[in-house]
Amino acid sequence: MKTTYKLLLITIMMAIGLLASFCFANEGGKDRWDIAKEQATITITVEYNEAKPTDTLSLLLENVIYRDNRYNLGVYAKNGINKRFRFVIPVNDNCGYWKIIKPNKGTIADNGGKGSVVALTKSFFWEAGDDIFLSFSNKETFAGVFSTYSFSGKGAEKYVVQGKIYALQTDPVEKPIFDSLFNYSDPGRNVINVKLKALEGFKGEMSALSYDVIKADIIAQSLCNEISGPIKSYFDEYLKTAPDSTKQRFLIAYRRQLAGKDFQGISVEGLSESGRYFKYLHDRLRQESYFKFGTIDMEWIFSALLKEGNTKARDRAVVYLFGSNKRSENVELLYSKSKELINDKYCLLALNRLMGIGAGSKFESFTLTDTSGKLIDLSMFKGKVIFIDFWSEGCGACINFFENALSKVEQEFESNNDIVFISVSIDRKKQKWLEGVSSGKFTSKDVVNLYTSGMGADHPIFLKNRIVATPHTILVDKWGSIKYNNTQNLYEKEGLIKAIKELL
Repeated sequence: MKTTYKLLLITIMMAIGLLASFCFANEGGKDRWDIAKEQATITITVEYNEAKPTDTLSLLLENVIYRDNRYNLGVYAKNGINKRFRFVIPVNDNCGYWKIIKPNKGTIADNGGKGSVVALTKSFFWEAGDDIFLSFSNKETFAGVFSTYSFSGKGAEKYVVQGKIYALQTDPVEKPIFDSLFNYSDPGRNVINVKLKALEGFKGEMSALSYDVIKADIIAQSLCNEISGPIKSYFDEYLKTAPDSTKQRFLIAYRRQLAGKDFQGISVEGLSESGRYFKYLHDRLRQESYFKFGTIDMEWIFSALLKEGNTKARDRAVVYLFGSNKRSENVELLYSKSKELINDKYCLLALNRLMGIGAGSKFESFTLTDTSGKLIDLSMFKGKVIFIDFWSEGCGACINFFENALSKVEQEFESNNDIVFISVSIDRKKQKWLEGVSSGKFTSKDVVNLYTSGMGADHPIFLKNRIVATPHTILVDKWGSIKYNNTQNLYEKEGLIKAIKELL
């Protein structure tokens, strides 16, 4: 009997010991239960050959819907040791895109001082668990920063092929050759084929998802370039004033040849995670709207996108629609429909940020500097209708808007003291801003021209109103409430005149 008790006691003690060793054996200060639940990571060790002792590099996990670095998913900064920078980043998603940036300290690629950071690498597709060593060098020119890459480590193959694709020297897309039925030979196909051939050589060395995403990116980017470049140019040159019947035949051929057959064989997941496929969906419909109506009809594009079967790509394209076009006067209704439609948390976050301050919201007052150095508080214009135009030096669309619409509207109301026209530049460098004002291409000297004192897009007036690109326009009523925020009618002479008169 005593022997039985002893054996039972020994068995219990051994079980407790085994349980304790399983639960509490430490590895780096974490028990095994914690390790089992530990968040996935990506690890990127960077050797930056041009690094200076004072350099700080940052790795951005990109929000692919935005073109603005302020709204990326995360920024992780590291100071280098012996030109090496190590990033161990916890991730909640299975995949995404990252790039390396550093503070902009007046590099020759500064482009007028508009950006607070400069990108040192292109965007690279990552997967959870990647453990990469990247050695790169770059050369700065007035056209930007050009980098060469060397990758090794776990998951390196997809980075190697992306680096090779970025480095490929491809000829500019030539004009398509259209026949009488508007079928066209596609010179851009050569660009796609060269890049796809490079990718095919790595197919067996990377995951199926990586292969599909990179393939989708290659095709989508090339088609987007073709749609907005040579195809649009052909239409503008030969068909813009053609009879409606001719335009209809062109549209039929356009839809047929861009119906998505190039993406056949790519998985739904690959298309969903691609950072460019959803832009192709948007751009294809955006250009069709232009061919069909002679303008960009946001509501028509929105309705057309709802027919897209790939839910995640559709949701991304819908959000991109809000950030890449002048808004419909019914934008609030589209916004409500989109919030009901979209389930993806990143898309909802991006949508809410892009919508910014809607109609009916109070326009918050800000203080900026005018051309004489005087501080101007926007609240001093209370009781007047205020039209604010946000622009940047070198922005072609800003020049076009001022020349064809805004300058004429200003003349229409030049003797009316109840309307104030305000011009705000996104440029960081004061001299660039002053040169832009003096040129008469972006604004007139007769309006209130304001400067952000070097803050550029980081000034609260841009951040509060979620302004991510120029031109951007806001119309405020006499009581300080926003009537229209970057809607299409504000960019047309007659539409802007009508909107102002309604508030006077």
